[in-house]
Order: sequence, then C-alpha cells, then structure tokens
Amino acid sequence: MAPIASQDPLLVAGCILVVSLLCGELAGRLAARLEPKADERFRSQVGAVQGAVLGLVGLLLAFSFSMAVARFETRRDLVLEEADAIGTTFLRADFLPEPARTEAKALLREYVTVRIAYYAVGEDRSAIEDEIRASEALQARIWALVAREASGAPQSLPLSLLVTTLNEVIDLHAGRVVAHDARVPDALIVLQIALVVIGVATIAFGFGLFRGPHRAGTLLLSILMAGILLMILDLDQPRRGFIRVSQEAMVRLQDNLDAP
Repeated sequence: MAPIASQDPLLVAGCILVVSLLCGELAGRLAARLEPKADERFRSQVGAVQGAVLGLVGLLLAFSFSMAVARFETRRDLVLEEADAIGTTFLRADFLPEPARTEAKALLREYVTVRIAYYAVGEDRSAIEDEIRASEALQARIWALVAREASGAPQSLPLSLLVTTLNEVIDLHAGRVVAHDARVPDALIVLQIALVVIGVATIAFGFGLFRGPHRAGTLLLSILMAGILLMILDLDQPRRGFIRVSQEAMVRLQDNLDAP
C-alpha cells in the first residue's frame, strides 16, 4: 500500500494546513521586506504567477476529486452487484438435489458472513488478506460442489444458470479486491500538496507586497485547500474516515438468507 494512502486523511490534511500556514507566513514577511523596492512591473509579474499557480492547483484538485469520486462509486456499486449475485446464486441453489442443496446454501450463508468481515476488519492488511483467503477457500468448496452435480447432468439448463451466477460471484470478489487497492497515485497527491503550499505562499507574498493583511487570506485559503485534499483522501480510503462504502446491501442479504 502506498505510504500516503495508508495514512489517516485527517492527519495528512492537518499537516498540510500547518505547512501552508508556515510557508504563507514566511512568504508574507519576505514580501514586506521587499515591498519598498518592488516596482509596478514586479507586482504585475507576481500577480500573473499567482493566477497561474492557483489555476493549476484548481485544475489538479478537480481532476483528483473526480478520480476519487469515480473510484468510490465503483466500490459502492460492486458491493451491490456482489450482494445481488450471491442472492441469485442462493435462489438457484434450489436446482441442486439434496443433500447438495442444503450444503450449498449453508456455504453461501457462510460466504456472506466472510464478505462482510472482509470490510469490517478495517485497514489491517494481514486481516484483509486472511478474509480474502477465507473467501477464496469457500469459493473453491462451493464451485467443487456445483461442478460435481453439474457434471452428472451436463444438459441441465437450471444447473447451467447456477454455474453462471456462481462464476459472477467469483468475478465480483476479484473486482472488489482490485477496486479496493486502486487509489489516487501518491505522485499526484504529492504534486497537489506541493502546489497547494506554493499557491498559499504566492498569495501571502502578493498580499505582503501591497501591505495587506496576509494572515487572514492565508488562513482561509489554507483551510479551503486542506479541506479539499481531506475529501479526496477520505473518498480514496473506503474503510475509514468520514465517507465509507456502505455495506447495507450485504448486511440486508445476510438477514434475508438467515430468515426462515
């Protein structure tokens, strides 16, 4: 897992806020010293740099935010799709003869419990790997059971439908694992942080050149930039933070499967 992606988003945003304020304060003080020597041409050049930097920061933040939102929605949709596929497979397990039918349904109930635990373990990587292995072990047992029954009736359309949905369940499990590990690249996050700090420092420098109160503007801009980065990082970490991928579909499926 990437170093920044593994950190608490609130902690990262707090560090960005502090560094931005410090750099803004230094830039403001430097501008105050240079102000007596700054002519109109120099001031206009600083203004042009401010506009370019802030425009680049806005573009990069918008790109990263849209990327994080798209991946968050993908993770959320995969949970619903997986729950639907498991539910359909559970219903089609009725096509199996006894005792395979009862065994398959019991394994599917256990599988749902493991899939819920896969999310509930949080960011503990070893626990995540344990739940992935448990899921794959159950997949193998269910597949072996269905394959054994299907091989005895190769022309059975109901069993063919069961195999299709079971294959979908296995594919969606793999899709969720990949989607969980798909994060905004660390290089992009580092670039955003650098541009945010530079942007805040540039604004503070501009305020200082015009003898303006740079601290208020620096504080406001730093809070806004840190807040946007916090949302990007929070959306990119589905297991913790303020915005989490809902597991309601899987929990509801578990209740339905356990019902008489």
